[in-house]
Amino acid sequence: MRHCQTATIPPSWPTSSARTTLPSATVDIEAVHAHLDELPERQQRILMLRSYGNLTQEQIGDRLGISQMHFSRLLERALTYLRVQITEPMEMT
Repeated sequence: MRHCQTATIPPSWPTSSARTTLPSATVDIEAVHAHLDELPERQQRILMLRSYGNLTQEQIGDRLGISQMHFSRLLERALTYLRVQITEPMEMT
């Protein structure tokens, strides 16, 4: 039997809209890590800085040379991609 590690979603992750809310308060860390490398490098950095850097969207945008609005769009895209990869059942071919 495989043991899955879980973690609570960091409070800095946006959870106010239905599009970014995951179905439960915990996420399989192995599932997230399995798909992180599939994201573009900039989106990976955005997720790491937002989740663990204790920085605002504006501060992260400044570090990456992008606007807060563009940061927000990239974060949304990354979270949506991960959510779909983790929650959608794999199609049998």
